[in-house]
Order: sequence, then structure tokens, then C-alpha cells
Amino acid sequence: MLIRLSTWTAACALVPSAVAFYPIEPDYGDSSNGNSERRAALSPPSHPSSNTNSPRGSVTLPLRRVPISSRQNSYNIVNNKDPSHANSVAVDQDGNDLSYMAAITIGNSKEEYHLLLDSAASNTWVMGQDCATDACRRHNTFGEGDSDTLKTDSTTFDITYGTGSVSGTTASDTIHIGSLSNELTFGLATNVSSEFEAYPMDGILGLGRGDNVDGTVEAKGIIEALHTSGVISAKLYGVHFSRASDGVNDGELNLGEPNKDRYSGDLNWQDNVDNDRGFWEVPIMGAGADGTTTNLKGRTGIMDTGTSYMLIPEDDAIAMHKLIDGYSQSGETFSVPCDTKKPIQITFGSQTYNISSTDWVGGTLSSGGCKSNIIGRQTFGETQWLIGDVFFKNVYTVFDLDKSKVGFGVKDPTASGNGNEETSSQAPSTTTSAGASPTASSSETLSTTSVPGTSATSQSIQQGGARQGSSHESMLALLGAVALLVVFV
Repeated sequence: MLIRLSTWTAACALVPSAVAFYPIEPDYGDSSNGNSERRAALSPPSHPSSNTNSPRGSVTLPLRRVPISSRQNSYNIVNNKDPSHANSVAVDQDGNDLSYMAAITIGNSKEEYHLLLDSAASNTWVMGQDCATDACRRHNTFGEGDSDTLKTDSTTFDITYGTGSVSGTTASDTIHIGSLSNELTFGLATNVSSEFEAYPMDGILGLGRGDNVDGTVEAKGIIEALHTSGVISAKLYGVHFSRASDGVNDGELNLGEPNKDRYSGDLNWQDNVDNDRGFWEVPIMGAGADGTTTNLKGRTGIMDTGTSYMLIPEDDAIAMHKLIDGYSQSGETFSVPCDTKKPIQITFGSQTYNISSTDWVGGTLSSGGCKSNIIGRQTFGETQWLIGDVFFKNVYTVFDLDKSKVGFGVKDPTASGNGNEETSSQAPSTTTSAGASPTASSSETLSTTSVPGTSATSQSIQQGGARQGSSHESMLALLGAVALLVVFV
């Protein structure tokens, strides 16, 4: 089976306000089993989904599909439980651990809008009612007539991707998120390109720092707006992302204070590295696998909840995979034995955190082996790692805007949904190793195409479907790289 992965790269050097956003871009044209989210988006549902796309086929998830009518979302979304912690909202997902979203309502509209939680984006936008593109027709849209309290203006915004774009005008209304409500200025997209047809979210909820980003909308982000109005006591938020395969569906976004029931001991606070893009970026003190470390030094991690996997420079990815017996490389992707149990480890400050093999070992290859969810791609600087949801599922993470710090908490294994024997603040005694030898590369390929204006070239990349034989084989688990340029005029 061949699946095309388009490499998205924007000209970051031309505009200082580059924001990270690395979505997947599935192409199901050659899928043999017919179970794809893209097809689900195009076909009217008649019965609730049995979640045949789940990474773990034996788990039943509460997937919701909204009947298709004009401007209605037709994607599978796993509804998580409403959290009991104060000032918190459930974090829903797509059932494949690829995108994590919060449901909001706007003004006096009763329609729900699922917005991607993006810690690397400072601005919030939603697909607008006046948008006529196919992407908007397959999502929930918002505009005049939906809320009597909506205020629009002529200020325009333009978000440009390597192969797509979002543009429109700004608006303001009351945003209702969980039990909290506050006025917010946001983008109302009138043009959304086809790349968003594959994604379940109706827009993006910007959770980035944004304090040094030039050219963005001159308005408070959601966290600052809630704090300024006195709705929350501190400018911070915490995230607990659940795995679809665990079946507990208890992901949550905590606003204004951490949920101490989600972690053991104290938070491990790390100062943010100065950067001109508003990233949550912290020093990485070490990295390895199952107690064996690499010699990688001087790396930093951009903590991005809007990215599914980990994207790190190729040489660093090779160094990490050398610690895994039986790995193989093809281009920027790697495969490992499917029975690999070794956790990948990252050290922040004095604490080392495990990334469970449940999360970093991905889908099966029909020719044998499983793909790695650690991709060998340099997204920004040669020492910068883009760390996404593969990591966040293993820790409780707090982002503090006032203190410009990121706090990591070891998930309490006794708490609901936190059970993971591989996750701990203490790594085994470490050794340094030259690494394992790679095996021959699989002949199964994933073709990539060059993008105009980029250095991307055609190559063969391994691909596969879900681990443990689920029908998720049609789901692309690689990320299309895209740098997001946000310009508000």
C-alpha cells in the first residue's frame, strides 16, 4: 500500500512570527479496508461507529458522529468524561491519539466547536459561516446568525502553510469552555484550504506564550483573558492526555491551577528558553532508552500539544534508535521490532521521564516490524526537538505564562487513567552505549513528494498500520511538517 506524505515547509526566515503546527495529512486513496476518517467525513453516518480505526482494536470508545447537514462536523470524536476538578474541561480526541481537542460554545449559540489544543500557537480561530471551501462544509462553522452577541470587524488575518492556508477576519464574543466563560477576540476563517478536510477540529485554541511573537492579533489569548477578568487565579494551565487504548477517556485541561490528583510529588519546573517565536521551549539534559543514554548534549525541547509525535534532527534520531535492538531506517522514518518494550527517556532538570513503548512504537508493517513514532526531521534549529503528544500522554504538564516555566509531573499510577508501569520520574541506572546495529530496511514504502520552494525530495519511507493487527492500517501515522506563519493586518 502506498500513501503519500506531503512535506509542509514554510519560509520561516521571511516572517518573524513563525508558529509550530505539525498536523498529520492522511491520504487514503490506496486503502484496502475502507476504514478511514477521510471516508467517514465524506459519507453520512447511519449508526454509531464501532471504532474500527482504534490503535487497539479490542477497546470500545464512545465515538460520536454528528449527522451531516449544511455546515456540520461529520468526523468521529471520542467524548471524554467531564472532569470533577474545578475550572477544568474535558479533552476529547480522534480515537487514534493523534489530535486532542476541547469543545467550546460561542455566545448564545448552542453548537459545539472542537478546537485543537495547541501550545505552540498564540491565537484562536474557528471556521466561519461564510467559508465556502470543502473543509468548512465538513466542519461546524460559526458566524452571524449563530450568536446575537457576536461582534465582527474588518481586521483580517492570514495563516499560510507550505501547502495550504487559513484566512478571514477577526471577531469577538463570549467563549464558553467547561464551566468558564469570557469575552475573547478570535479569528473567523472565511477560507480554509483542503488540508483541513482530514482533521476533526473546527479550529485551533491558541495556548502558546505569545509574548514575543510579532505580527499576531493584538488581543489577549484565552488564558490571559480568563485571568484578566478574574475567572482564573493564575495565568497557567495543565494538561492530562489519555490514551484511546486505555479506554478510560478522562483527558482534561485544567485552567488556572494544576490538578494535584493527576501527579505524584512536586512538579519539576523548568525555565523557558528565550526565543522569538513564543514557544514553550525547555533544556533537555539527556535522552536515551531503558537506562542507556546517548551522548547528545545541548538540546532543547519545544513542547507542542498540537503535534502528534516527536520530530528531531535525523542524526539525533539515529542516535536514539541505535539503543533499540533490530531497528531499521528508511529516510526520515524508522522501524523497530513490534515486541519492543524499552521506554524512550528524556531528562528535564534532574528528573528523567519515560515514554512508554505503547506510545512511541507505532503501527505494524505488513513486511514485519513496527514503525517508530520518533521521526528524524529537523523542524527548526539543529539542536531543537519538537516534542508532541507521544510524550504528553506519559506526564502531567503545566504551562505557566506568568513565570515562563513548564512543570512536569509524574502521573500517579493509582489515579484513574494514569496506570503505566513504564512511566516514572526515576530511570534505571544509566550506561552509555554505541547502540545496536540496524537491520535491513523494509521494502514497504511510503512515497513523498517535493514541495515547491522547499528542499524536500522524493524518497521512499516505511509505513504501516496499527500495532497488534487493528484495522488502523489505513491511518497515516507520520506527520506532515508545516511551519505556520500568522499575520494579522
